[in-house]
Amino acid sequence: DHVASCPQERERVIRAGGEVKWQIDTWRIGPAALQ
Repeated sequence: DHVASCPQERERVIRAGGEVKWQIDTWRIGPAALQ
């Protein structure tokens, strides 16, 4: 499970086609991302 805790990483994943969900205190990348 990949964690993107900084906005730059989150935006990079979104541009890469990943799914980002906010959980508690960090960004969790959804099933669309590489495991």
